[in-house]
Amino acid sequence: MKNKSILTLSTRCAVFLFAGAACTKKDNDKTNSPVVSTIVNGGFESADLSGWTVEYGNAFDDSCVSSVKEFVYEYDQKQTRIAVNQTGNWYLCGKGFDGKNSHGRTGAMRSTNFSLGGDGIIQLKLAGGATVTGKGEGVAEKQREKLCYVGVYRASDDKLLAIQANDYFLEHTESYVNQGKYSAGVYNTDNFYEYSLDLSEYMGEEMYIRIVDNDTHHYYGYICVDDIRIGGESSQDDGSYFVKTRFYESDAVAENEYELVNGGFETGSLAGWTIVSGNAFLMQALTVNRLGGTKISPIPVMETITTVIMRLRKRVYFVQANLSLAEAGTSVINWAVARTMDVRLSVL
Repeated sequence: MKNKSILTLSTRCAVFLFAGAACTKKDNDKTNSPVVSTIVNGGFESADLSGWTVEYGNAFDDSCVSSVKEFVYEYDQKQTRIAVNQTGNWYLCGKGFDGKNSHGRTGAMRSTNFSLGGDGIIQLKLAGGATVTGKGEGVAEKQREKLCYVGVYRASDDKLLAIQANDYFLEHTESYVNQGKYSAGVYNTDNFYEYSLDLSEYMGEEMYIRIVDNDTHHYYGYICVDDIRIGGESSQDDGSYFVKTRFYESDAVAENEYELVNGGFETGSLAGWTIVSGNAFLMQALTVNRLGGTKISPIPVMETITTVIMRLRKRVYFVQANLSLAEAGTSVINWAVARTMDVRLSVL
């Protein structure tokens, strides 16, 4: 198993110059370390984003705090269950507690301020947030300005002091899922890997933590974070465990008169659409596709769908699922629905 990663400030700044951090040291009296101060809800055990402030974007909301303890790969015929390896019952998961949030969402949020004390080390767990565009050797790395990461900032001038991406992200390439290698930390995707940032040279300074998702790529373009601990403190007390259910958006508005209302189903619901008949399309049929958006997938009990009547609220209607003819004003919209019900729309 790989050793836990203790990264110095100079190493991280050399890699992440894109974030605009200058690597300077400040002399501090380390003999009089202050009492350890921590951030609020560093382990997300409140089951929501209490203590965190969303600064911009839509990458993070309360639906991103999850209690799911295991995951499987869709392509794994044996459906091998892999432990998430979270601490406590809850953690931040950018793809949503049920995996339905789009990987294309971006944004940032920041913690409460804290005064660095104790041993001067910040520990945290990361999952997701791939730094590469796919699995296997020779795949391209993602652009550095498009990565997910956690940054530590000085409160007085908002200077970035240290930054951590999920550098040990690695998906297996074997034809089978080796559960033992995931448990041992050889492979790390949606299972957490622990990192440490040594900031002891900044002892006593007031800081805050920012979680950033700049990644719009379909391959793990989201970040998961858990168990942020300051200066050697203990993990946050476990929150009450329960299973979340999703609230579906019922309203949607098109950005302009030439666009469909919720044409890409990015609300995670059928907002803007009216089911005229049948049960082929229900809220639970929406899933996240591999391109990072949302698609309509068949409900498990539905083996075949022969005739589907579904009408958009503004003059667009479709009579049968396997037809590609519809009319909306002077524009023609191509509607292709395969057996997997993957929706693709294009205006000609």
